[in-house]
Amino acid sequence: KAHAAVGNTQESEQKQAELVAQLETDMLNAAAELDFERAAKLRDEITNLRDGTTPKRMKNQRRRRGGGKNNGRSRIPRPKR
Repeated sequence: KAHAAVGNTQESEQKQAELVAQLETDMLNAAAELDFERAAKLRDEITNLRDGTTPKRMKNQRRRRGGGKNNGRSRIPRPKR
C-alpha cells in the first residue's frame, strides 16, 4: 500500500506540473494579447499552485469594519454651543 501511495503522489505532482505548464502558456498568450488582467490572475494561480496556498482576496473584497457609513470609526459628538 505504501508503494501505491507514493505512485499517487508522483501522479498528482506530474498532473500539477502539467497544469502549471498549461497555465504558464495561457498566461504568456494573455500577455501577448495585452490582456494583462487575465495574465496577472493566471500568474497568481500558478504561484498558489506552486506554494500550495489558497488564493488571496482581491483588493475590492476587503472586509470592512463596522456596518455603518463611518466604516467602524467612532463618531465624535459635536460640542454644544
